[in-house]
Amino acid sequence: MARNKSSSEKMQRITEISRRLFIQNGYDNTSIRDILKEAGISTGSLYNFFGNKEEILLSIYKDILEQINQTCEEITSGIDNPLLKFSVSIALQAIVFMNNLSRKNIYFAAFQSRLVEEYIIEQQNSVVKSLLEDAGLYFTNHEIRIRTVALNAAVKAVLEDCLRTQPDLEDHQIYSLLIRIGLAQFDVPDGQIDSIIRKTRQLVS
Repeated sequence: MARNKSSSEKMQRITEISRRLFIQNGYDNTSIRDILKEAGISTGSLYNFFGNKEEILLSIYKDILEQINQTCEEITSGIDNPLLKFSVSIALQAIVFMNNLSRKNIYFAAFQSRLVEEYIIEQQNSVVKSLLEDAGLYFTNHEIRIRTVALNAAVKAVLEDCLRTQPDLEDHQIYSLLIRIGLAQFDVPDGQIDSIIRKTRQLVS
């Protein structure tokens, strides 16, 4: 038990130090050696938990997504509309990203990571499939996969551009666009999308 706790604490320390270095220096400018030096651990200790730097990035990104998911569950507790829940999760992602600019080096690195992208797509694919079934919208697994990939690409492109250019837009303008893109992928009527966007804004404001 004590050994498991020690391992968990060491892994968390590696992740926290890596997060700080990625923010300060950028992902590409941070080496495994920098992380080892800052953490005061051996190469073997790090590789017990992570196979490479990209896996550390994925762990950090998972933590960010987990926080968003927890907030989404709290906000949508008691709500039966699956499309509204989906839209709230998109809105929260945009809000978290645009209001935590100190972490933009992590976001940019994650946007370029194939490992992170595959993780996100697999997670979204599973969630979207379940939500669509609950909403009475039926697509083949291949159709869901294709639309999920397209949605992820759109979200990534919009958020990356906004993080780089810092446009004079309110958060709700950014996430409304993303929600519209996301729901349109699954043939949700425009009128229903408008209603969901309004409800989403009420929930996350």
